[in-house]
Amino acid sequence: MFPADDNLDYPKFIANQVLQSKHLNDMFEYLDEQNRLTRTNLIGIGVMCGMDVVPVGATQLKITKGVGVTSAGYLVEVPEKTYQNRKDYTVPPEIEYLPFYNKPAKTNRFPMWELTEGTPAGSVALDAAFLSGSGNENDRKVVLIFVELLYSDNHNCSPNSCDDKGANVKITFRPLLMRKADAITLLNEVKAFDGGTVNVPDASFLLPDMKIKRVNVPKTDLITVQNVVDAYRNVLTRGFVETTVKQNWITAFNTFNLLLTGIPNTLTGWNPPFAIDNKYSCLIHMNISIIMILLLI
Repeated sequence: MFPADDNLDYPKFIANQVLQSKHLNDMFEYLDEQNRLTRTNLIGIGVMCGMDVVPVGATQLKITKGVGVTSAGYLVEVPEKTYQNRKDYTVPPEIEYLPFYNKPAKTNRFPMWELTEGTPAGSVALDAAFLSGSGNENDRKVVLIFVELLYSDNHNCSPNSCDDKGANVKITFRPLLMRKADAITLLNEVKAFDGGTVNVPDASFLLPDMKIKRVNVPKTDLITVQNVVDAYRNVLTRGFVETTVKQNWITAFNTFNLLLTGIPNTLTGWNPPFAIDNKYSCLIHMNISIIMILLLI
């Protein structure tokens, strides 16, 4: 997610200013985008926990309680629910969410179905053939959570007042079904960077997990600064830096190399000496700097 070009400033209120709705909306939009940028760029996108899709028999789907962050930075929290039916879902034209919506044709780009509890009007029961695509792999269904934001005007008049009531934005988390082939099409839509393309969603799945042990502070004697340094050096070992960190760094560089135009990969032939004056010693000794900063604070 990147900041919008027209959202790089915000209003500064002063005494005796005539306050208009635009000023308040500009402030909200700036702060809202900053919050969403923080989530996408510092925390990450996707399912953080839960949201498992569990078949219940052959004709029901359960989505477990969970939380995640959308590609636009919206925080999604859903309770556990079991769905028995589906109904056709059409993206409201006022949303114009382009990955799903064909604006010139004013229709969905792909067929989608909303999962429903019970048997609301217009819905049909889920069945194994529909969910499995009747054996057609491309027609198998996948589940996604769509954050729908609908703008609605409040009624201006009530029995007691005709003051303008403003408007609301209603947020709805909709569990949708989509054909597997269409979901892959969405994932494969790429964004061009400097003449090249990179499939960022797919690329992120190619990166290996990198795990590092924690220092068990309550059960470690941390009396002196050296005790603290030694404790962290036992975790950030030479072997961990020379193998795990180096290999994962190289993999990440090669995966996203089209985004790193002009930046050389100096780690490929790196066989680091475990010395404090080495140019990569920050990987080995950065824990010391962090500890010293924390002590100074």
